[in-house]
Amino acid sequence: MELSPLNALSPLDGRYKSKLDNLRPYFSEYALIKHRAMVEVEWLKALAGEAALKEIAPFSATSSRVMSASTIFVTARLQARTGCGTR
Repeated sequence: MELSPLNALSPLDGRYKSKLDNLRPYFSEYALIKHRAMVEVEWLKALAGEAALKEIAPFSATSSRVMSASTIFVTARLQARTGCGTR
């Protein structure tokens, strides 16, 4: 595995890199993100199969407008800073 800030364990990765290689898939930031996502997907699957849970009510018109405005604002800021997402 190529070393990057996402899969680094700690500053020990420099001197002790060869000794830590086997731990990186389990204890790095990448591993945390990967396993957290796996747990969340399994949790959602379990919730989806639960008959006792009812459908969540849709957002009100006010909350939908606030969410829409927030999305537009955040998207515009990200595009201004990074240039990503512009067509």
